[in-house]
Parts: sequence; C-alpha cells; structure tokens
Amino acid sequence: MAKHKTYTLIYTIASEFFAKNGYVGTIMGELAAKCSVNKASIYYHFKDKENLYNVVITTHLENLLKAVLPNAEKALLPQEKLEAFILNYAKHINKAPVLASLMMREMASGGIHMPQDAKPLMFKLLVTLSEILREGSEQKVFKEVNPTTIHFMIMGNINFYVASKPMRSKMTLQKNELNKNFSKHDIKSNATE
Repeated sequence: MAKHKTYTLIYTIASEFFAKNGYVGTIMGELAAKCSVNKASIYYHFKDKENLYNVVITTHLENLLKAVLPNAEKALLPQEKLEAFILNYAKHINKAPVLASLMMREMASGGIHMPQDAKPLMFKLLVTLSEILREGSEQKVFKEVNPTTIHFMIMGNINFYVASKPMRSKMTLQKNELNKNFSKHDIKSNATE
C-alpha cells in the first residue's frame, strides 16, 4: 500500500475511532488491526497517539473553516452572514458527522484532550460569529448578545443533532414498534366493546 493511502486510511479510521470511543477509549492496537497495519506503521505516519488525535481534530476543523468562513464573508448583510454561517456549518457537519461526535466528546470532557493546535481554529469560528453579531447589533438588526453563548447554542445544537442520529434512529424504530403494539391493542379493545 502506498504511503499516502496508508496515511489516509489510518486518518479516516482513527477519526471514526476517536469519534466513537474518545481519546482515552481509542486503543492503538485495535486501530492498527482495523486498518490492517501494524502499530509501527501508525507511529511512522503519526508520531504517537497524541499527534494522531491532533491531526484528526485540526484537519476536521480546518475543513470546517474552509466550508464556513468564505460563505459567511461573501454575504453583505449581517442577517445573510449569520444565515450563511449557520447553514454552511450545518451542511459541513452533516457531511462530516465524526466532527460533531469529536466536538461533543471534547465539550463533555471539558476539553481535556483538545489539541493546542485546534484551539485557534475553534477561536476563529467564535471570532467570526462575534463579528457578525457585533455588526448586526450596530446596524440594529440583532440585539446585543453574548457571542460565546450564541456560539454554543448554534454549534452545540447542530453537533448534538448530528451526533445523536444513531440514537434517534433507534428511538424511531422503538417508537414504530410501540405504535404497532398500541394499534393492535386499540383494535382488540374496540372489537370487544
């Protein structure tokens, strides 16, 4: 397997492992087995687990910024900028759901494993949103608000919605089964009356 293909394979599967198991729960031996490589190959491409996690998080965040910022900056009015920011954030997260899970895990853990390289990227999102909200406030189209609160309201809800898709799917199946049972019961009840 070519060097680039191995790197990409490890990166892709590591993204899924970190999203599903978190930093601590991701076991390098299991990752190597899933990638059909030895651990030495992982360490050749990514110095260690911490470096691999750094690459996974920062690459996902860099891709997010490329999807969100140019579209928000193109818009003229603050309302359009905010709409573009939110819409493109949601579209990107929907296409890259591992990022939603990674961010939810980091938020839940208090960012204990958040790579230093990722922090300026996350801050760039907050700064961009803050500038949009400030501009809208100055133009009297938005109320003055705490941008950090709005940031977590938007991103937190989108991330939660996308990351919870597997759980919601199971709940829908259970709800459908429950509805079938109620329907059977209602039919029997009505038939005996």
